Amino acid sequence: MATAEWFGHRQHVHLTWLAVRRYGTAAAVGLIGEGIQRTARYAGAPQKCNP
Repeated sequence: MATAEWFGHRQHVHLTWLAVRRYGTAAAVGLIGEGIQRTARYAGAPQKCNP
C-alpha cells in the first residue's frame, strides 16, 4: 500500500468486521490494532493512530 489516504473509517470498520468473523473478537482486537499502528507509521503519520 503506497499511501493510506484512501483507507478511511469505513474501510477500517469493514476490515475489523472481517477479522472478527474469521478470528473472533479477542484476536481481532490485537490484529487490527497492530495493523493500524503499522500502517500509520509506514505512512509517516503515527500520530493518526490513537491506541
